[in-house]
Amino acid sequence: MLYKDELSITIANNQQFDQFRLLKLKIDDLRDGSVNPAVVASSPSTFSYVADELEKLNSLQERRILSQQEFEQQKAKLLS
Repeated sequence: MLYKDELSITIANNQQFDQFRLLKLKIDDLRDGSVNPAVVASSPSTFSYVADELEKLNSLQERRILSQQEFEQQKAKLLS
């Protein structure tokens, strides 16, 4: 049975799934203080660049080109 409410989402393909996961990473970073919301709001093009780079890093990690440690180090550089 498929449940739908205001908290449900439907993911139709892998691209949407990847985009959802990236969005979740961004939200988690905002929640834990890794990213300053004021910086995000004041420079959307910078945020877009960082989001794109995080997506690339995530892809490299998933393909095992980057280790978890390397991913975290590069992510920290981007978010600082």
